[in-house]
Amino acid sequence: HCQYKGNEESFNKFVDALASNKTCKKLDLGNNKIGASGAEKIAYALKINNTLQVLDLKTNAIGPKGAQKLADALKVNKSLRELNLWNNRIKEGCVAIGEALKNNFTLEALNLKTNAVGPTGAQKLADALKVNKSLRELNLWYNGIKKGCVAIGEALKTNRSLETLDLGNNKIGAISAERIAEALKENVTLQNLNLLENEIDEQLCEQIDASLVENRSPVTARRKDNIIKARNELIQVHDWLRGMGLGDYIDNAVAQNMDSMDIVRGIVDGHANGEEELANALGVSTIGDKTKLHKGLSCNDKRKALVHPRNRNNSAERYHCFLAHEWGDKNTNYLTHEVVSQINKELKKKGLTTWFDEDRMHGFIFNDMARGIDKSGKVVVFITKRYMERLMDENNNCAKEFNYATQHNAIGVHNIIPVVIETSMLDTSKWRGSLGMNLSSKLFVDMSTERLRKQKIDELYNKILDL
Repeated sequence: HCQYKGNEESFNKFVDALASNKTCKKLDLGNNKIGASGAEKIAYALKINNTLQVLDLKTNAIGPKGAQKLADALKVNKSLRELNLWNNRIKEGCVAIGEALKNNFTLEALNLKTNAVGPTGAQKLADALKVNKSLRELNLWYNGIKKGCVAIGEALKTNRSLETLDLGNNKIGAISAERIAEALKENVTLQNLNLLENEIDEQLCEQIDASLVENRSPVTARRKDNIIKARNELIQVHDWLRGMGLGDYIDNAVAQNMDSMDIVRGIVDGHANGEEELANALGVSTIGDKTKLHKGLSCNDKRKALVHPRNRNNSAERYHCFLAHEWGDKNTNYLTHEVVSQINKELKKKGLTTWFDEDRMHGFIFNDMARGIDKSGKVVVFITKRYMERLMDENNNCAKEFNYATQHNAIGVHNIIPVVIETSMLDTSKWRGSLGMNLSSKLFVDMSTERLRKQKIDELYNKILDL
């Protein structure tokens, strides 16, 4: 696992070494502003290197020309399995990547999030999906693909490799969504589909969800049925779990096709006061093999081995803090996100394990955020005017995330650390809505300038660890 930080001269030497390297399998070049020329040099190395499997080039301003060079490399490279091009404004360069995927049968995951590929780029990717047999994950979040989704829907009818597809925030309308729903009746491999932040009504969403189940193999269909059943049966248990910081517990148990009472017993066995707390939460006196719980929760004599998440040997990752922020304006190249990204890197250098969307977001947005908060000791909120405005829209993901954290039994307002990163927000009397109501009385960390961000990193570190 390699990560590069340095100047142009050292970068050239680095690329030469990469071309002949036989040991490095994962390379992180994110946030280095290598540009199109840097991407061309990396592409040169990829044509020679046959060891590298994971390449992260997020936020490097490679543009269309850089994407073209990387596409040329993908036509001949046989080792790369994952490629992250998030936030590179590749635009029409996606056409070349689509063409390359027709001849590349080793790449398994491609992240093109926030690249303005548009309908034309989506069409070329769709053409590739009709013949590509290796790609399992494709992220097209926030690319303005609009009607290009129609072509992707058609491609899904014949594609037999893709398992995860993110089409969120793409101004997808009813016609495109209907094509997706039709395609899913024939597609038997897609397991995860994100259509959040699009122009799709609830009825059509339900139609798409039904299509995901309709034509699956018996095993997959049963697993989907079990998930739906467990979610319905555990509606009373869910809040109890979330409040105890065990939100990932249901997901782990359902993945094993466990029935509701197996899940309940596992929680009780793994928590000292679990039986009493759960009984109180459900409004029953005891939890035993013959107890009938509300909402159809019933016992099953067959018990399965279940390990409590907190007792597993580091199998369930925990985080010192969850970093909550709003990305900022695309006209300023998402400056807010870049600021928080740099703070995140400094915290990690000090040994903290953080939940940051750029590193941790893999599936459905709110589910990922909720699990991140569940597993974190603190939530650090980075305050800007745009963030405050987002909190006033209850349908915005920032608002959902903030409300979930403030109402979380294990987090709550007392474990939220406000950090001001914009000078206009230093006066707490200007904090409005839920931000002002919950956080205006708390002492904040002032990181509103680059100088203060360097000076106050230790203060933030100490607050996270309660030092």
